[in-house]
Amino acid sequence: MTNIKLENNNQNLMGFSVMEMLVVVFVFAILGVISTQILALSLRSSQKSASIGEVRANVNYAVDVMERLLRNASELDVLTCNSSSIQYINEQGESCYFECKDVGSESYIVSGCGTDPEVQLTSGKVRIDCSQVFSCTESPGVPPSVTITLAGEDAEFGVGTEGAGVTVQTQVQLRTY
Repeated sequence: MTNIKLENNNQNLMGFSVMEMLVVVFVFAILGVISTQILALSLRSSQKSASIGEVRANVNYAVDVMERLLRNASELDVLTCNSSSIQYINEQGESCYFECKDVGSESYIVSGCGTDPEVQLTSGKVRIDCSQVFSCTESPGVPPSVTITLAGEDAEFGVGTEGAGVTVQTQVQLRTY
């Protein structure tokens, strides 16, 4: 602080110099930038956590449904099994299937049985990699088995800074009694 003397009234007034004001503005600017960066990082982390939870829940749900229905299937057609679809006969003798559909920018898992309408097992918020979902094997004396590899990512953010990707793999052996 510097003393400023006015000529008219002979009074001492206290005030800040321009340099002192510039230092204060500079300090507040630095604090503003730091707090903005911390807030942005916190929001990105929060979005990534929410994205991971959404993708993991969708992928796990689809795998659980497929695993349960395939394990209880009475027959599995290994010859028609390919990387994106599988057909099986359920406990009631109906012809059913699972398929990974890739439609434009969306890709998801559907299930269908007999004349029932298709049921989408994953939401539109998750994009599924349809390149290698199912792998079927059959050996003499061993029940047929299916390896399900489901890789999903956030449909809006992908697997970047705010997005997330999850891969789940399981092997199901058919119960043939």
